Amino acid sequence: KAPPAAKAAPKAAQAKARSAAKAPVLSRQLEETLEAMPMSRSCRGGRLSFLSALNAVMDVMSAGTGTAPVPLQALRRCVKQLDGQQAESLELMHQHLVDAGGSTLDFEPMDRLLSLRPLLQLKLGSASGSSGADRDRSWWEWKEAAAAAVQRMGVEERKAVQLYVSLASKHLEESGAGYPAKAPPLAPAWEKRKQPSHRNEDFPALPSGQR
Repeated sequence: KAPPAAKAAPKAAQAKARSAAKAPVLSRQLEETLEAMPMSRSCRGGRLSFLSALNAVMDVMSAGTGTAPVPLQALRRCVKQLDGQQAESLELMHQHLVDAGGSTLDFEPMDRLLSLRPLLQLKLGSASGSSGADRDRSWWEWKEAAAAAVQRMGVEERKAVQLYVSLASKHLEESGAGYPAKAPPLAPAWEKRKQPSHRNEDFPALPSGQR
């Protein structure tokens, strides 16, 4: 009788093969275009930017110039309400597309795009001390994963996401919105001790009738 581990191995291999078969295959032309995309496209203002990186991939994988599945003006009104963090994270994209009239879209593959954000941080955000070759490889791996995720979407969904991402990116550029500003640092204890104490004359006594 075969041990459980021996039985599990063929099943794991079959599952891996099925997963590979479902993964979209990138064309050679698309691979070459993605490979030529510089790492600078992953940044905005010198900082790693998920929105900029995804916008770059969406530009390469344009779904065409046909009519978008959601009204442009309605979607623009939604996007203009975003602050910098909301625009960068695309956390309200699903809600805004529904509010703008895209409730019939298939949101499952669209929502999976959001997993690319932590992946970008994992690949490039923690690679500051890596060699140039390592960073180039990490950037390629992210672009490949992003392209595969975009290919899993239908044409209408791709058009909707492309429109939303481009509007969010333009909104950040025009408004100058960025990440929420950090709170000013607290004064050190020794600075507080230097502050003059309040004197009695700073707080004049009230007349006897108002005490």
